Amino acid sequence: MITSFCYSVLEKVKAIEPSLKTGYIRSKDIEDFSQYPAADHYAHIELIQKERVDQIHSLGKKVTAWTVNDLYSLASVKAPVDDMITDDPGGLLKLDDQ
Repeated sequence: MITSFCYSVLEKVKAIEPSLKTGYIRSKDIEDFSQYPAADHYAHIELIQKERVDQIHSLGKKVTAWTVNDLYSLASVKAPVDDMITDDPGGLLKLDDQ
């Protein structure tokens, strides 16, 4: 998978090799996910609300919780996601005990 903050990079990737999976990392909210057809995956902690996840899934795309390193970030995940990115897998597993 090729992931980027820059959507135009994903468009170029898809133009060269359409079968490659792409992920769009966002630091800001997205109102209309259908505006980004070159993105197969969306990654951002703020997107992890049921309504947003449902919108993304309805387009046949996936959602990644990025970056989940602490209880605050974990609590921000308000809906089931397809995967998570963390810098501390061991620490994240320990959060399960809390």
